Amino acid sequence: MHVRMRIRTKLILATFCAVALSLLVGAFFTYYHVSGILREQSIQYTMTKLSQNAQQILRIQEQTIKIAEYIYGDKEIYEDLRIDKSADLETLYFQKKSVEEKLKTFTALNDDIMNVVIVRPDGEIFSNNTGYEDFFADYLKQDWYLDLIADRSGPHFSRPHPSYYMNTWQPAVSYVVRYDKMDALQRSDAYTLIIDVKYSRIAGAFGQSAGLYDRIVLQNGRGETLYDTDGSGTPLPAEAAKLAEDSPVLEDAHHMLIFNQSMKDDWTQIAVISKDRLFAKLKNILYVFLLMIAGSLLIILAIITPVVSAMMKP
Repeated sequence: MHVRMRIRTKLILATFCAVALSLLVGAFFTYYHVSGILREQSIQYTMTKLSQNAQQILRIQEQTIKIAEYIYGDKEIYEDLRIDKSADLETLYFQKKSVEEKLKTFTALNDDIMNVVIVRPDGEIFSNNTGYEDFFADYLKQDWYLDLIADRSGPHFSRPHPSYYMNTWQPAVSYVVRYDKMDALQRSDAYTLIIDVKYSRIAGAFGQSAGLYDRIVLQNGRGETLYDTDGSGTPLPAEAAKLAEDSPVLEDAHHMLIFNQSMKDDWTQIAVISKDRLFAKLKNILYVFLLMIAGSLLIILAIITPVVSAMMKP
């Protein structure tokens, strides 16, 4: 009697364990397979959204660069800017007015541009905003400008800074070019061209995607933050400073960082995705699946117990 009971218990236990193991392995295999698909889809979708953001920003950058090239390549502007010590005051006045009127056309025709400023080697300032020479002279003392001038690698976009536009203070990103004889260069005695771009236009590129992720950051090639949905200023992981050469994705146990570097001046977008948020619904499904497995095992146990008992009767 006791022997039959032990055999029956072993048969029931073996059957129960085999079925339970099969169901659990299947459940976790399905979870990891589906989570892998979800991860890849999230990466592809994010890369598409970042590419769309980059296209808007790149358009602004390219238009700004073309305007700069047109300005420092314009022979009439260059001739009016040249220092002529023999010219009388009236001639100098009309030369300056001629330059300022030409600069006004660029802000009138491009809504992304706030201000266009040219600083001559002798310190004379020309801009589309007549009468604001003292304000723009202050540009030459600000850190964002001094940092760009100290970097002699070529023309660059600045980090965001306050600028004056339409009688109000507004944030801007400036494109700064040193040039002479209608060629861009880096020399202390060169002309300096400063084009203020509306910061709102750059931030606006993230309007449709900012709420889709835990965080989106835009950085320039010098590691300065241009845009960040995280107002706390929490630094990104150290690994984010360098893009992985073999993949535009870095990840740890809790987050994925997806990069896009398709903009000018080494600008980089970084989208931060929380894995807990990404897999939250999938985990809920897994929990329901595990409850269903538990219920199924109880039903199987209720069925096989009398069957095995009947088989073991003498």
